[in-house]
Amino acid sequence: MQGQDSRALLFEDIKCVIHFITSYAEDHALILPGRVPDVWQHGVKLLPSSSTKVVVYKSYLKAFEDTDYRHVSESAFRKLWLQLLPQILTAKPMTGLCWQCQHNMMLIYRCSNQPDAEKSARIREQEEHLRVVQMERCLYKTIVKAAKDTAANLGLQQLSANNPCSRSMVMHYSFDYAQQVHLPSSPMQPGPLYFLVPRKWGLFGVCCEAISKQINFLIDEAHLVSKGSNAVISFLDFFFTRYGLGETNTSLHCDNCAGQNKNRFVLWYCAWRVLTGQHRSISLHFLVAGYIKFAPDWCFGLLKQAFRRHKVSSLTDLETVVNNSAGVNQARSL
Repeated sequence: MQGQDSRALLFEDIKCVIHFITSYAEDHALILPGRVPDVWQHGVKLLPSSSTKVVVYKSYLKAFEDTDYRHVSESAFRKLWLQLLPQILTAKPMTGLCWQCQHNMMLIYRCSNQPDAEKSARIREQEEHLRVVQMERCLYKTIVKAAKDTAANLGLQQLSANNPCSRSMVMHYSFDYAQQVHLPSSPMQPGPLYFLVPRKWGLFGVCCEAISKQINFLIDEAHLVSKGSNAVISFLDFFFTRYGLGETNTSLHCDNCAGQNKNRFVLWYCAWRVLTGQHRSISLHFLVAGYIKFAPDWCFGLLKQAFRRHKVSSLTDLETVVNNSAGVNQARSL
């Protein structure tokens, strides 16, 4: 009968590793009441991005350096962490957290040695913030679902010019800016360029989630003076004139940027459309700051993926890439 492998981990070895990681998380991790972006788990403890598994393992070795406990290898340490403590994670750099979440979590982190009542109060504050965010997200999903049902019942499949208030229905649109693209662009290693500075093209998208179509305005840098309210109003007015479905009531969603959307000029434009009979009512909704991912970002993501894979040297090439990037995207040059 062969003896037991000396490299096999004993129960005491595993217990020491789990106890150390748990204690380390209690001292350094941020307890999040809600779900972390890109992590489909609840009750997550998020370590700072500097606390990688290598750093934690070195701390583990240092803590048990002068003890009689046996050290486990780094690979075994990682394996035990992944299998037994999946709720303890290391934050990725630039994790998509809003400012309010970061502020609340910093307060939670700083009150680690405070009474339990104060800890509970801080956590309840963060939970209330996430509840408000969830309410806004549920409202967005509810409006989009209702618009999709309306489009399906009426057989709407394409965006085209329609007379104002020609259809008694409620329709939903979302709009947003994307980051600029630069021309010429090549997926391969670029050679010498004729232009000292690439030409910039702005992107503004208006998405109709009901029929999964987005009009992407391609804006030359000569016309992209700013991304203020004047430009937003111009694009929206052009969209309603050339691509509106003729709805009587409109619901709009956009991000919380005050310079572009959340200002009196956009509100005045919406009021002007109602006063002139082009709509009976317009509802303007703003996503909570820090939680602004919605349908236009999905369309922009498909567009940018196609843009990185193709050689684009002119406006014609850019229009072709946008139109072929996905069935939801349609280019409109200015």
